[in-house]
Amino acid sequence: MWRHVFLLLALLPSIQATQTITCTNGFTLVGNKCLKLFTAPTSRRNASKTCAEYAGNLVAIQNQEENDALASFVGDGVRSVWLGLYCFGTSNCLWDDASGSNDGFSSFVYNITSVYDIYKCVTYKVTGSWSGRWFRGDCSYDLRPFVCQIPTTYEDECALNYNGNCYLPSENFFSSQVIGIDSARQWCLNNCAGLVSIHSANELRLIQNYYKTKDHESILVGAVTNSGKSFLWTDGSTWDYGSVVGSEQSSGTCVKLALKTSGSRVKGSFYVTKCEESNYYMCKRPAGISCVGEPAPSGETPPVTPNCNEFLMNSGSFSSPNYPETYSDGESCTYGLGTLGSQRIRVTFSNIVVKDHEDHIRIYDGDSVESPLAMIITGRHSEPVYYESSSNRVFVTYNTADNLDAEFARTGFKADFVTIV
Repeated sequence: MWRHVFLLLALLPSIQATQTITCTNGFTLVGNKCLKLFTAPTSRRNASKTCAEYAGNLVAIQNQEENDALASFVGDGVRSVWLGLYCFGTSNCLWDDASGSNDGFSSFVYNITSVYDIYKCVTYKVTGSWSGRWFRGDCSYDLRPFVCQIPTTYEDECALNYNGNCYLPSENFFSSQVIGIDSARQWCLNNCAGLVSIHSANELRLIQNYYKTKDHESILVGAVTNSGKSFLWTDGSTWDYGSVVGSEQSSGTCVKLALKTSGSRVKGSFYVTKCEESNYYMCKRPAGISCVGEPAPSGETPPVTPNCNEFLMNSGSFSSPNYPETYSDGESCTYGLGTLGSQRIRVTFSNIVVKDHEDHIRIYDGDSVESPLAMIITGRHSEPVYYESSSNRVFVTYNTADNLDAEFARTGFKADFVTIV
């Protein structure tokens, strides 16, 4: 997968130059953000909850240009609106969108330490001589219209389009539930995507909002772990958001997002799980791109590049020659797998059909046949076979005998590997 991701990322600068910036869900492009006006007066709390349904926040203002633009956007029919600014004291006001405090720009009509600082919420005056100025207001009893904001994205036909990404739930695919991270990753890869990574409260809300009408307890996400000690997103992005519960009691290497609270698992938190479980999952890809190549038809086995006698880095797939068709006599293939630094490799062998005791898949825990022989696979296996390395290298050989029984349906194998920590 990493090879495909790196190729895709390399193309993004030229792709984005031709992409069309847009807003979704009836929002309007104003400057560099998407805004939507709700004219029915309500409390600040209810206004914020409404914005969260769009994976957004009450509007934030970072400079004079945005301050002026808000009055023009709202228009003369509304006197004031809630801002997404909450004051924790006399001089500590923070924006709901996690962009920080208002120290860089402020338009309060009164001194921040005035008598009005007993109120914690902030309103924006739209009309009259105080247009564009900010006032403190009572969070619960004041009822006002409001403006929600969400990030811009790129035009795309995907149903769940947010902040430059398309989110593809497993219900979109033939296989809505799969066994293990490798199978889920393959379905994502067939659609130019990777398993979802999550980097903000609003991105988490987007995913939770989608699953509100579903009965799923959890979904598999694109993360792996070393027994809960450290975590890594398989798309290469930084682990910069979210909490993990109960990781010290788990022996698995995969990660799920809890969609419901159950025992120690809190809705919206991550938890460690065994990779061999059956999972719902969600994929994520850049919005506004054309998926190169045709996705695998529903219910059919996707093609796999054999990569015989090649070296593969970080994550990917390989197979016996001519898979899923019959392989030839006298095959001899090697597959070198690598990842960075102290990270390790997890390999999943599936659909294994080779001649028992005559054809062999050998797995070495290192970079050559001189490394320790960790596993030998032969015969037919109805379930996947897993292997996790002790270092950042794995070497696999595949050898078949001459003069095989032509009547034996010998289709070989396919394998997927990912980096783990």
